[in-house]
Amino acid sequence: MRFRKLYCVLLLLFHILTFSQGEATNWYFGEHAGIKFNSDGSVTTLTDGQLFTYEGCATISDASGELLFYTDGVTVYDRNHQIMPNGNDLFGSSDSTQSATIIKKPGSSNLYYLISVDSYQNALGLYYSVVDMNLNSGFGDITSQKNILILAGATEKIAVVKNANNEDFWITSIKKESNQFYTYSLTNTGLNVSSPVTNNTGFLTSEYNTGYLKFSPKGNKLVLCDQTLNFTQLYNFDNTSGLISYVTQLNGLIGSYGAEFSSNGEVLYLTSVTDFIQQYNLNASNINASVNLLYCPNSFALQIGPNEKIYIANLGTDKLSVIQNPNSLGVSANISMNAVDLNGKVCWFGLPSFNQSFFFTPSIQLNNTCEGDAVSFSFSTNQTILSANWNFGDGNSSNVISPTHTYSTAGSFPVSVTITTSQGSGSNNRNITIYPKPVLTNNTVTLKQCDDNNDGFSAFNLEEAENSFVASTTGLTFTYFENSTDAQNNNTIASITNPIAYTNQIVSNDVVYVRIENANGCFRVGQLNLNVSTTSIPASFQKVFTVCDDLLSGSNTDGIATFDFSSVTSEIQALFP
Repeated sequence: MRFRKLYCVLLLLFHILTFSQGEATNWYFGEHAGIKFNSDGSVTTLTDGQLFTYEGCATISDASGELLFYTDGVTVYDRNHQIMPNGNDLFGSSDSTQSATIIKKPGSSNLYYLISVDSYQNALGLYYSVVDMNLNSGFGDITSQKNILILAGATEKIAVVKNANNEDFWITSIKKESNQFYTYSLTNTGLNVSSPVTNNTGFLTSEYNTGYLKFSPKGNKLVLCDQTLNFTQLYNFDNTSGLISYVTQLNGLIGSYGAEFSSNGEVLYLTSVTDFIQQYNLNASNINASVNLLYCPNSFALQIGPNEKIYIANLGTDKLSVIQNPNSLGVSANISMNAVDLNGKVCWFGLPSFNQSFFFTPSIQLNNTCEGDAVSFSFSTNQTILSANWNFGDGNSSNVISPTHTYSTAGSFPVSVTITTSQGSGSNNRNITIYPKPVLTNNTVTLKQCDDNNDGFSAFNLEEAENSFVASTTGLTFTYFENSTDAQNNNTIASITNPIAYTNQIVSNDVVYVRIENANGCFRVGQLNLNVSTTSIPASFQKVFTVCDDLLSGSNTDGIATFDFSSVTSEIQALFP
Protein backbone atom coordinates (compact mmCIF):
# COMPACT_ATOMS: atom_id res chain seq x y z
CA MET A 1 0.00 0.00 0.00
CA ARG A 2 1.24 3.46 -0.89
CA PHE A 3 0.79 6.21 1.72
CA ARG A 4 0.50 9.91 1.03
CA LYS A 5 2.51 12.10 3.36
CA LEU A 6 0.48 15.13 4.30
CA TYR A 7 2.53 17.73 6.09
CA CYS A 8 0.97 20.36 8.31
CA VAL A 9 -0.32 23.46 6.65
CA LEU A 10 -1.88 26.35 8.43
CA LEU A 11 -5.37 27.10 7.14
CA LEU A 12 -7.73 29.88 8.12
CA LEU A 13 -9.77 28.66 11.09
CA PHE A 14 -13.51 28.98 10.73
CA HIS A 15 -15.58 28.71 13.90
CA ILE A 16 -18.51 26.39 13.62
CA LEU A 17 -21.47 25.99 15.86
CA THR A 18 -20.49 23.54 18.55
CA PHE A 19 -22.89 22.02 21.04
CA SER A 20 -20.75 20.40 23.71
CA GLN A 21 -21.26 19.73 27.36
CA GLY A 22 -19.44 21.76 29.99
CA GLU A 23 -18.31 18.61 31.80
CA ALA A 24 -15.26 18.43 29.49
CA THR A 25 -14.27 22.09 29.87
CA ASN A 26 -11.18 21.55 32.08
CA TRP A 27 -8.33 19.09 31.42
CA TYR A 28 -5.46 18.16 33.75
CA PHE A 29 -2.79 15.75 32.55
CA GLY A 30 0.95 15.03 32.34
CA GLU A 31 3.34 16.83 34.65
CA HIS A 32 1.11 19.57 36.18
CA ALA A 33 -0.23 20.48 32.72
CA GLY A 34 -3.74 21.71 32.02
CA ILE A 35 -6.00 23.53 29.57
CA LYS A 36 -9.47 25.07 29.69
CA PHE A 37 -11.90 25.43 26.79
CA ASN A 38 -13.59 28.82 26.51
CA SER A 39 -17.09 29.56 25.20
CA ASP A 40 -15.72 30.86 21.88
CA GLY A 41 -13.80 27.62 21.22
CA SER A 42 -10.41 29.01 22.23
CA VAL A 43 -8.14 27.36 24.81
CA THR A 44 -6.53 28.82 27.92
CA THR A 45 -3.50 27.18 29.52
CA LEU A 46 -3.83 26.10 33.17
CA THR A 47 -0.78 25.85 35.41
CA ASP A 48 -2.39 25.11 38.80
CA GLY A 49 -2.78 21.34 38.36
CA GLN A 50 -1.23 18.98 40.91
CA LEU A 51 -1.33 15.89 38.73
CA PHE A 52 1.86 14.10 37.70
CA THR A 53 1.01 11.17 35.48
CA TYR A 54 2.82 9.64 32.55
CA GLU A 55 -0.31 8.21 30.96
CA GLY A 56 -3.95 7.93 32.00
CA CYS A 57 -5.99 10.57 33.83
CA ALA A 58 -9.50 11.99 34.04
CA THR A 59 -11.10 15.36 34.79
CA ILE A 60 -14.74 16.29 35.33
CA SER A 61 -16.48 19.67 35.48
CA ASP A 62 -20.11 20.55 36.03
CA ALA A 63 -22.54 21.36 33.20
CA SER A 64 -21.58 25.05 33.34
CA GLY A 65 -17.87 24.25 33.00
CA GLU A 66 -16.75 24.72 36.60
CA LEU A 67 -14.06 22.24 37.68
CA LEU A 68 -15.17 19.53 40.14
CA PHE A 69 -12.23 17.12 40.50
CA TYR A 70 -9.51 15.23 38.62
CA THR A 71 -7.39 12.10 39.09
CA ASP A 72 -4.68 9.85 37.73
CA GLY A 73 -6.59 6.79 38.94
CA VAL A 74 -4.64 6.73 42.21
CA THR A 75 -5.13 10.15 43.83
CA VAL A 76 -8.16 12.45 43.54
CA TYR A 77 -7.82 16.26 43.66
CA ASP A 78 -10.74 18.61 44.32
CA ARG A 79 -11.41 21.91 42.56
CA ASN A 80 -9.06 23.67 44.98
CA HIS A 81 -6.33 21.21 43.91
CA GLN A 82 -6.28 19.57 47.32
CA ILE A 83 -6.34 15.81 47.79
CA MET A 84 -9.78 14.67 48.90
CA PRO A 85 -9.69 13.31 52.49
CA ASN A 86 -10.43 9.77 51.27
CA GLY A 87 -8.94 10.38 47.84
CA ASN A 88 -5.74 8.33 48.08
CA ASP A 89 -4.81 4.78 47.16
CA LEU A 90 -7.23 4.06 44.34
CA PHE A 91 -6.38 0.96 42.35
CA GLY A 92 -5.42 2.75 39.15
CA SER A 93 -1.91 3.61 38.00
CA SER A 94 -0.20 6.63 36.46
CA ASP A 95 1.47 4.08 34.13
CA SER A 96 -1.85 2.71 32.85
CA THR A 97 -2.90 3.84 29.37
CA GLN A 98 -6.40 4.81 30.50
CA SER A 99 -6.04 4.71 34.26
CA ALA A 100 -9.34 6.46 35.01
CA THR A 101 -12.55 7.96 33.76
CA ILE A 102 -15.41 9.74 35.56
CA ILE A 103 -19.16 9.40 34.97
CA LYS A 104 -22.00 11.21 36.68
CA LYS A 105 -24.59 8.78 38.03
CA PRO A 106 -27.81 9.07 35.99
CA GLY A 107 -30.51 10.93 37.88
CA SER A 108 -28.15 12.15 40.60
CA SER A 109 -27.02 15.71 41.26
CA ASN A 110 -24.04 14.81 43.45
CA LEU A 111 -22.77 11.26 42.81
CA TYR A 112 -19.98 10.39 40.36
CA TYR A 113 -18.53 7.00 39.46
CA LEU A 114 -14.75 7.03 39.19
CA ILE A 115 -13.61 4.02 37.15
CA SER A 116 -9.94 3.06 37.55
CA VAL A 117 -7.76 0.40 35.96
CA ASP A 118 -4.29 -0.72 37.00
CA SER A 119 -1.23 -1.10 34.77
CA TYR A 120 -0.28 -4.49 33.33
CA GLN A 121 2.61 -4.78 35.83
CA ASN A 122 0.22 -5.11 38.77
CA ALA A 123 -2.87 -6.23 36.86
CA LEU A 124 -5.28 -5.64 39.74
CA GLY A 125 -8.09 -5.07 37.27
CA LEU A 126 -10.96 -2.66 36.76
CA TYR A 127 -12.49 -0.98 39.84
CA TYR A 128 -14.97 1.72 40.74
CA SER A 129 -15.27 4.24 43.54
CA VAL A 130 -18.09 6.71 44.22
CA VAL A 131 -17.46 10.42 44.77
CA ASP A 132 -20.16 12.39 46.61
CA MET A 133 -19.92 16.12 45.91
CA ASN A 134 -22.04 16.87 48.99
CA LEU A 135 -19.21 15.67 51.24
CA ASN A 136 -16.18 17.64 52.43
CA SER A 137 -18.09 20.94 52.62
CA GLY A 138 -19.12 20.64 48.99
CA PHE A 139 -15.63 19.91 47.66
CA GLY A 140 -16.38 16.19 47.37
CA ASP A 141 -14.94 13.01 48.79
CA ILE A 142 -14.96 9.29 48.10
CA THR A 143 -17.67 7.40 49.95
CA SER A 144 -17.39 3.97 51.55
CA GLN A 145 -17.86 2.59 48.03
CA LYS A 146 -14.16 2.59 47.21
CA ASN A 147 -12.02 0.25 45.10
CA ILE A 148 -14.88 -2.13 44.34
CA LEU A 149 -13.88 -4.76 41.80
CA ILE A 150 -15.60 -4.72 38.42
CA LEU A 151 -13.36 -6.98 36.32
CA ALA A 152 -10.23 -8.90 37.36
CA GLY A 153 -7.41 -9.14 34.80
CA ALA A 154 -8.60 -6.19 32.72
CA THR A 155 -6.31 -4.49 30.23
CA GLU A 156 -5.27 -0.85 30.59
CA LYS A 157 -8.40 0.25 28.74
CA ILE A 158 -11.73 1.93 29.56
CA ALA A 159 -14.28 3.29 27.10
CA VAL A 160 -17.50 5.10 28.03
CA VAL A 161 -20.47 6.22 25.94
CA LYS A 162 -24.15 6.93 26.53
CA ASN A 163 -26.82 4.31 26.06
CA ALA A 164 -29.21 4.90 23.15
CA ASN A 165 -31.84 5.91 25.73
CA ASN A 166 -29.72 9.04 26.37
CA GLU A 167 -29.98 8.45 30.11
CA ASP A 168 -27.71 5.53 31.03
CA PHE A 169 -24.08 4.71 30.19
CA TRP A 170 -22.07 1.83 28.79
CA ILE A 171 -18.60 1.16 30.27
CA THR A 172 -16.45 -1.23 28.26
CA SER A 173 -13.15 -2.97 28.93
CA ILE A 174 -11.43 -6.16 27.74
CA LYS A 175 -9.46 -8.87 29.49
CA LYS A 176 -5.78 -9.21 28.72
CA GLU A 177 -4.69 -12.11 26.49
CA SER A 178 -8.28 -12.54 25.30
CA ASN A 179 -10.80 -11.19 22.83
CA GLN A 180 -13.57 -11.00 25.42
CA PHE A 181 -15.16 -7.60 25.91
CA TYR A 182 -17.09 -6.77 29.07
CA THR A 183 -19.65 -3.97 28.83
CA TYR A 184 -21.36 -2.75 32.00
CA SER A 185 -24.49 -0.64 32.38
CA LEU A 186 -24.60 2.39 34.69
CA THR A 187 -28.15 3.52 35.47
CA ASN A 188 -29.90 5.54 38.17
CA THR A 189 -29.80 2.41 40.35
CA GLY A 190 -26.00 2.14 40.09
CA LEU A 191 -23.40 0.11 38.21
CA ASN A 192 -24.49 -3.39 37.22
CA VAL A 193 -21.31 -5.34 37.93
CA SER A 194 -22.93 -8.77 38.13
CA SER A 195 -24.46 -8.95 34.64
CA PRO A 196 -22.19 -7.43 31.98
CA VAL A 197 -22.81 -7.80 28.26
CA THR A 198 -19.98 -10.02 27.01
CA ASN A 199 -18.58 -10.52 23.51
CA ASN A 200 -15.85 -12.71 22.08
CA THR A 201 -14.82 -11.01 18.87
CA GLY A 202 -11.68 -9.97 17.00
CA PHE A 203 -8.10 -10.99 17.80
CA LEU A 204 -6.62 -11.86 21.19
CA THR A 205 -5.01 -8.99 23.05
CA SER A 206 -1.52 -9.17 24.54
CA GLU A 207 -0.51 -9.51 28.17
CA TYR A 208 0.84 -5.93 28.22
CA ASN A 209 -1.75 -4.44 25.87
CA THR A 210 -0.92 -0.74 26.02
CA GLY A 211 -2.94 1.55 23.78
CA TYR A 212 -6.36 3.20 23.79
CA LEU A 213 -9.91 1.87 23.60
CA LYS A 214 -12.34 4.50 22.30
CA PHE A 215 -16.00 4.82 21.34
CA SER A 216 -17.03 7.16 18.59
CA PRO A 217 -18.98 10.16 19.91
CA LYS A 218 -22.09 8.83 18.17
CA GLY A 219 -21.70 5.56 20.05
CA ASN A 220 -21.84 3.25 17.01
CA LYS A 221 -18.10 2.46 16.62
CA LEU A 222 -15.33 1.18 18.89
CA VAL A 223 -11.60 1.03 18.21
CA LEU A 224 -8.95 -0.95 20.12
CA CYS A 225 -5.20 -0.36 19.91
CA ASP A 226 -2.70 -3.02 21.01
CA GLN A 227 0.71 -1.38 20.76
CA THR A 228 2.46 -4.54 21.94
CA LEU A 229 1.05 -6.88 19.28
CA ASN A 230 1.03 -4.08 16.72
CA PHE A 231 -2.59 -4.21 15.62
CA THR A 232 -5.65 -1.99 15.70
CA GLN A 233 -9.17 -3.36 15.42
CA LEU A 234 -12.38 -1.58 14.46
CA TYR A 235 -15.77 -2.75 15.74
CA ASN A 236 -19.41 -1.84 15.45
CA PHE A 237 -21.20 -1.09 18.71
CA ASP A 238 -24.91 -1.38 19.40
CA ASN A 239 -25.54 1.23 22.09
CA THR A 240 -29.02 -0.17 22.71
CA SER A 241 -27.94 -3.71 23.59
CA GLY A 242 -24.24 -3.18 24.41
CA LEU A 243 -23.18 -5.79 21.82
CA ILE A 244 -19.87 -5.47 19.94
CA SER A 245 -19.14 -6.94 16.49
CA TYR A 246 -15.82 -7.09 14.66
CA VAL A 247 -15.41 -5.04 11.46
CA THR A 248 -11.76 -5.12 10.39
CA GLN A 249 -8.13 -4.89 11.37
CA LEU A 250 -6.58 -1.57 10.38
CA ASN A 251 -3.33 -2.17 8.52
CA GLY A 252 -1.47 1.04 9.12
CA LEU A 253 1.84 1.89 10.74
CA ILE A 254 3.42 -0.05 13.57
CA GLY A 255 2.62 0.39 17.24
CA SER A 256 -0.75 2.20 17.36
CA TYR A 257 -1.26 3.86 20.76
CA GLY A 258 -3.67 6.82 20.63
CA ALA A 259 -7.07 6.78 18.93
CA GLU A 260 -9.85 9.27 18.32
CA PHE A 261 -12.90 9.73 16.10
CA SER A 262 -14.03 12.98 14.53
CA SER A 263 -17.17 14.54 16.01
CA ASN A 264 -19.33 13.20 13.16
CA GLY A 265 -17.89 9.71 13.69
CA GLU A 266 -16.84 9.34 10.05
CA VAL A 267 -13.07 9.80 10.36
CA LEU A 268 -10.69 7.86 12.63
CA TYR A 269 -7.21 8.95 13.73
CA LEU A 270 -4.47 6.74 15.19
CA THR A 271 -0.99 7.56 16.49
CA SER A 272 2.03 5.29 16.33
CA VAL A 273 5.69 5.19 17.32
CA THR A 274 6.52 6.77 13.96
CA ASP A 275 6.22 10.47 13.16
CA PHE A 276 2.86 10.07 11.43
CA ILE A 277 -0.79 10.02 12.42
CA GLN A 278 -2.98 7.63 10.44
CA GLN A 279 -6.29 8.95 9.14
CA TYR A 280 -9.08 6.58 7.96
CA ASN A 281 -12.30 7.33 6.12
CA LEU A 282 -14.86 5.09 7.82
CA ASN A 283 -17.36 5.65 4.98
CA ALA A 284 -14.99 4.18 2.41
CA SER A 285 -15.84 0.82 0.84
CA ASN A 286 -12.27 -0.23 1.65
CA ILE A 287 -11.36 1.47 4.92
CA ASN A 288 -7.73 0.31 4.85
CA ALA A 289 -7.22 1.70 1.36
CA SER A 290 -8.46 5.11 2.52
CA VAL A 291 -5.56 5.71 4.92
CA ASN A 292 -3.67 8.98 4.83
CA LEU A 293 -0.50 9.74 6.80
CA LEU A 294 -0.39 13.09 8.56
CA TYR A 295 3.03 14.24 9.70
CA CYS A 296 3.19 15.03 13.42
CA PRO A 297 6.19 13.72 15.41
CA ASN A 298 6.13 12.52 19.02
CA SER A 299 2.35 12.06 18.99
CA PHE A 300 0.66 9.69 21.44
CA ALA A 301 -2.75 10.21 23.08
CA LEU A 302 -5.53 11.81 21.04
CA GLN A 303 -8.61 13.43 22.59
CA ILE A 304 -11.43 15.39 21.02
CA GLY A 305 -12.31 18.63 22.79
CA PRO A 306 -15.55 20.56 23.33
CA ASN A 307 -14.69 22.68 20.26
CA GLU A 308 -14.63 19.51 18.09
CA LYS A 309 -10.89 19.75 17.46
CA ILE A 310 -8.65 16.80 18.33
CA TYR A 311 -5.72 17.46 20.69
CA ILE A 312 -2.46 15.52 20.40
CA ALA A 313 -0.13 14.68 23.29
CA ASN A 314 3.39 15.52 22.16
CA LEU A 315 5.58 13.30 24.31
CA GLY A 316 7.99 15.04 26.69
CA THR A 317 7.23 18.58 25.49
CA ASP A 318 5.40 21.61 26.81
CA LYS A 319 3.16 21.72 23.75
CA LEU A 320 0.01 20.13 22.32
CA SER A 321 -0.62 19.79 18.62
CA VAL A 322 -4.14 20.13 17.22
CA ILE A 323 -6.12 18.59 14.37
CA GLN A 324 -8.11 21.68 13.45
CA ASN A 325 -10.71 20.14 11.11
CA PRO A 326 -11.05 16.46 12.09
CA ASN A 327 -14.18 15.86 9.97
CA SER A 328 -12.21 16.71 6.82
CA LEU A 329 -10.08 14.24 4.88
CA GLY A 330 -6.48 14.59 3.75
CA VAL A 331 -4.66 17.89 3.95
CA SER A 332 -7.89 19.71 4.90
CA ALA A 333 -7.74 18.10 8.34
CA ASN A 334 -4.99 20.64 9.03
CA ILE A 335 -2.69 19.57 11.86
CA SER A 336 -1.22 22.57 13.66
CA MET A 337 1.90 21.34 15.42
CA ASN A 338 2.76 22.77 18.85
CA ALA A 339 -0.37 24.90 18.69
CA VAL A 340 -1.04 24.98 22.45
CA ASP A 341 1.72 26.22 24.76
CA LEU A 342 1.54 24.60 28.21
CA ASN A 343 3.63 27.38 29.80
CA GLY A 344 6.47 25.15 30.92
CA LYS A 345 4.32 22.25 32.10
CA VAL A 346 5.04 18.90 30.44
CA CYS A 347 2.83 16.60 28.43
CA TRP A 348 3.69 12.90 28.45
CA PHE A 349 1.83 10.00 26.82
CA GLY A 350 -1.73 10.59 28.00
CA LEU A 351 -4.68 12.97 27.93
CA PRO A 352 -7.89 12.78 30.00
CA SER A 353 -10.46 10.10 29.19
CA PHE A 354 -14.11 11.15 28.97
CA ASN A 355 -17.58 9.90 28.22
CA GLN A 356 -17.30 10.22 24.44
CA SER A 357 -20.94 11.28 24.08
CA PHE A 358 -19.90 14.71 25.33
CA PHE A 359 -18.50 15.43 21.89
CA PHE A 360 -21.22 14.39 19.46
CA THR A 361 -24.52 16.22 19.83
CA PRO A 362 -25.99 19.09 21.78
CA SER A 363 -27.27 18.09 25.15
CA ILE A 364 -30.49 19.03 26.89
CA GLN A 365 -29.91 19.28 30.63
CA LEU A 366 -32.54 19.21 33.38
CA ASN A 367 -32.32 19.35 37.17
CA ASN A 368 -35.46 17.50 38.22
CA THR A 369 -37.53 14.50 37.16
CA CYS A 370 -40.48 14.53 39.57
CA GLU A 371 -44.11 15.31 38.90
CA GLY A 372 -45.40 18.55 40.31
CA ASP A 373 -41.94 20.09 40.73
CA ALA A 374 -40.47 22.89 38.65
CA VAL A 375 -38.00 21.37 36.17
CA SER A 376 -35.18 23.70 35.11
CA PHE A 377 -34.04 23.14 31.52
CA SER A 378 -30.78 24.27 29.98
CA PHE A 379 -28.73 23.54 26.91
CA SER A 380 -25.02 22.86 27.13
CA THR A 381 -22.93 24.56 24.46
CA ASN A 382 -19.67 26.45 24.27
CA GLN A 383 -21.34 29.23 22.26
CA THR A 384 -23.37 32.19 23.54
CA ILE A 385 -27.05 31.39 23.01
CA LEU A 386 -29.04 34.20 21.35
CA SER A 387 -32.46 32.53 21.35
CA ALA A 388 -34.10 29.20 22.12
CA ASN A 389 -37.42 27.56 21.31
CA TRP A 390 -38.44 24.72 23.60
CA ASN A 391 -41.15 22.08 23.26
CA PHE A 392 -41.71 20.24 26.54
CA GLY A 393 -43.58 17.31 24.97
CA ASP A 394 -46.80 17.80 26.93
CA GLY A 395 -48.37 20.50 24.78
CA ASN A 396 -46.43 23.36 26.39
CA SER A 397 -43.56 25.41 24.95
CA SER A 398 -41.26 28.31 25.82
CA ASN A 399 -38.88 30.74 24.14
CA VAL A 400 -36.93 31.41 27.35
CA ILE A 401 -33.29 30.34 26.97
CA SER A 402 -33.20 28.45 30.28
CA PRO A 403 -36.87 27.85 31.15
CA THR A 404 -38.61 26.07 33.98
CA HIS A 405 -41.63 23.85 33.46
CA THR A 406 -43.81 21.80 35.79
CA TYR A 407 -45.21 18.45 34.67
CA SER A 408 -48.51 17.79 36.39
CA THR A 409 -48.37 14.05 35.72
CA ALA A 410 -45.68 11.39 35.56
CA GLY A 411 -44.73 9.80 32.24
CA SER A 412 -42.34 9.96 29.28
CA PHE A 413 -42.10 13.23 27.34
CA PRO A 414 -40.20 14.07 24.10
CA VAL A 415 -38.43 17.38 24.80
CA SER A 416 -36.91 19.31 21.91
CA VAL A 417 -35.11 22.61 21.52
CA THR A 418 -33.80 24.76 18.69
CA ILE A 419 -30.87 27.03 19.62
CA THR A 420 -29.57 30.06 17.72
CA THR A 421 -26.10 31.52 18.28
CA SER A 422 -24.01 34.02 16.34
CA GLN A 423 -22.48 31.05 14.53
CA GLY A 424 -25.73 29.46 13.37
CA SER A 425 -28.56 27.25 14.59
CA GLY A 426 -28.87 23.73 15.88
CA SER A 427 -31.48 21.53 17.49
CA ASN A 428 -31.70 18.50 19.68
CA ASN A 429 -34.28 16.31 21.36
CA ARG A 430 -34.33 14.10 24.41
CA ASN A 431 -36.91 11.73 25.79
CA ILE A 432 -37.22 12.41 29.50
CA THR A 433 -39.01 10.47 32.22
CA ILE A 434 -40.98 12.29 34.89
CA TYR A 435 -41.43 10.05 37.91
CA PRO A 436 -44.38 9.97 40.32
CA LYS A 437 -44.11 11.13 43.90
CA PRO A 438 -45.14 8.90 46.82
CA VAL A 439 -48.88 8.89 47.42
CA LEU A 440 -49.76 10.01 50.95
CA THR A 441 -52.96 8.72 52.51
CA ASN A 442 -52.50 11.35 55.23
CA ASN A 443 -50.48 14.55 55.05
CA THR A 444 -50.60 15.01 58.82
CA VAL A 445 -50.34 12.28 61.44
CA THR A 446 -50.49 12.61 65.25
CA LEU A 447 -48.68 10.48 67.80
CA LYS A 448 -49.81 10.72 71.45
CA GLN A 449 -47.60 9.92 74.39
CA CYS A 450 -47.89 10.14 78.18
CA ASP A 451 -45.23 11.62 80.42
CA ASP A 452 -45.22 8.47 82.51
CA ASN A 453 -42.34 9.52 84.74
CA ASN A 454 -43.70 13.00 85.30
CA ASP A 455 -40.23 14.42 84.56
CA GLY A 456 -40.96 16.64 81.59
CA PHE A 457 -39.55 14.14 79.03
CA SER A 458 -41.20 11.66 76.72
CA ALA A 459 -39.54 9.40 74.12
CA PHE A 460 -41.35 8.79 70.79
CA ASN A 461 -40.79 6.08 68.21
CA LEU A 462 -41.37 8.23 65.14
CA GLU A 463 -41.37 5.19 62.85
CA GLU A 464 -44.70 4.13 64.34
CA ALA A 465 -46.36 6.79 62.16
CA GLU A 466 -45.01 5.54 58.81
CA ASN A 467 -47.91 3.24 58.01
CA SER A 468 -50.30 6.11 58.73
CA PHE A 469 -48.71 8.31 56.03
CA VAL A 470 -48.78 5.75 53.20
CA ALA A 471 -50.66 2.62 52.28
CA SER A 472 -47.39 0.70 51.81
CA THR A 473 -43.86 1.56 52.91
CA THR A 474 -42.22 -0.76 50.33
CA GLY A 475 -39.49 1.03 48.36
CA LEU A 476 -39.74 4.20 50.43
CA THR A 477 -37.27 5.85 52.78
CA PHE A 478 -38.33 8.02 55.72
CA THR A 479 -36.10 10.78 57.09
CA TYR A 480 -37.11 12.98 60.02
CA PHE A 481 -36.37 16.67 60.56
CA GLU A 482 -37.27 19.32 63.11
CA ASN A 483 -38.13 21.95 60.48
CA SER A 484 -39.78 21.79 57.09
CA THR A 485 -36.97 23.60 55.21
CA ASP A 486 -34.45 20.92 56.16
CA ALA A 487 -36.93 18.25 55.11
CA GLN A 488 -37.53 19.88 51.73
CA ASN A 489 -33.78 20.34 51.10
CA ASN A 490 -32.84 16.94 52.52
CA ASN A 491 -30.33 18.52 54.86
CA THR A 492 -29.10 15.22 56.26
CA ILE A 493 -26.77 16.95 58.70
CA ALA A 494 -29.85 18.31 60.47
CA SER A 495 -31.85 15.07 60.33
CA ILE A 496 -33.03 13.30 63.49
CA THR A 497 -30.47 10.54 63.96
CA ASN A 498 -32.43 8.27 66.32
CA PRO A 499 -36.07 8.36 65.24
CA ILE A 500 -37.06 5.29 67.27
CA ALA A 501 -36.19 7.09 70.53
CA TYR A 502 -36.82 10.73 69.79
CA THR A 503 -37.18 12.69 73.04
CA ASN A 504 -39.58 15.56 73.34
CA GLN A 505 -38.24 17.66 76.21
CA ILE A 506 -41.33 19.76 76.91
CA VAL A 507 -44.64 18.41 78.17
CA SER A 508 -46.67 19.96 75.36
CA ASN A 509 -47.22 19.63 71.62
CA ASP A 510 -44.36 19.40 69.14
CA VAL A 511 -44.02 18.99 65.35
CA VAL A 512 -41.61 16.84 63.30
CA TYR A 513 -41.42 16.77 59.49
CA VAL A 514 -41.04 13.51 57.57
CA ARG A 515 -39.37 13.35 54.14
CA ILE A 516 -40.88 10.33 52.34
CA GLU A 517 -38.78 9.47 49.26
CA ASN A 518 -39.01 6.77 46.59
CA ALA A 519 -36.25 5.06 44.61
CA ASN A 520 -36.37 7.74 41.88
CA GLY A 521 -35.60 10.50 44.36
CA CYS A 522 -39.12 11.95 44.28
CA PHE A 523 -40.52 12.88 47.67
CA ARG A 524 -43.26 14.42 49.70
CA VAL A 525 -43.04 15.95 53.18
CA GLY A 526 -45.56 14.99 55.86
CA GLN A 527 -46.21 16.64 59.18
CA LEU A 528 -45.98 14.55 62.33
CA ASN A 529 -47.62 16.09 65.41
CA LEU A 530 -46.32 14.88 68.76
CA ASN A 531 -48.73 15.26 71.64
CA VAL A 532 -47.45 14.72 75.15
CA SER A 533 -49.79 14.59 78.17
CA THR A 534 -48.92 14.59 81.87
CA THR A 535 -50.14 11.68 83.99
CA SER A 536 -50.93 14.02 86.91
CA ILE A 537 -54.67 14.22 87.66
CA PRO A 538 -55.77 17.58 89.06
CA ALA A 539 -56.77 17.41 92.70
CA SER A 540 -59.95 19.26 91.84
CA PHE A 541 -61.09 16.36 89.71
CA GLN A 542 -63.07 14.10 92.03
CA LYS A 543 -66.10 11.98 91.33
CA VAL A 544 -68.10 9.96 93.87
CA PHE A 545 -70.13 7.01 92.69
CA THR A 546 -72.77 5.40 94.99
CA VAL A 547 -74.66 2.22 94.24
CA CYS A 548 -76.82 -0.08 96.33
CA ASP A 549 -76.12 -3.76 96.88
CA ASP A 550 -79.52 -4.74 95.67
CA LEU A 551 -78.62 -8.23 94.63
CA LEU A 552 -79.81 -10.67 97.33
CA SER A 553 -78.86 -14.25 97.91
CA GLY A 554 -81.62 -15.53 100.06
CA SER A 555 -82.05 -12.99 102.84
CA ASN A 556 -78.38 -11.84 102.84
CA THR A 557 -76.58 -9.23 100.68
CA ASP A 558 -73.63 -10.57 98.72
CA GLY A 559 -71.32 -7.45 98.91
CA ILE A 560 -71.15 -7.14 95.10
CA ALA A 561 -72.39 -4.18 93.00
CA THR A 562 -71.91 -2.94 89.40
CA PHE A 563 -70.56 0.58 88.70
CA ASP A 564 -70.92 2.40 85.29
CA PHE A 565 -68.09 4.98 84.82
CA SER A 566 -68.98 5.90 81.21
CA SER A 567 -70.77 9.00 82.37
CA VAL A 568 -67.43 10.73 83.08
CA THR A 569 -65.51 9.51 80.00
CA SER A 570 -65.76 12.84 78.17
CA GLU A 571 -64.56 14.72 81.24
CA ILE A 572 -61.48 12.50 81.56
CA GLN A 573 -60.68 12.85 77.85
CA ALA A 574 -60.80 16.61 78.20
CA LEU A 575 -58.02 16.38 80.78
CA PHE A 576 -55.73 14.50 78.31
CA PRO A 577 -56.33 15.93 74.85
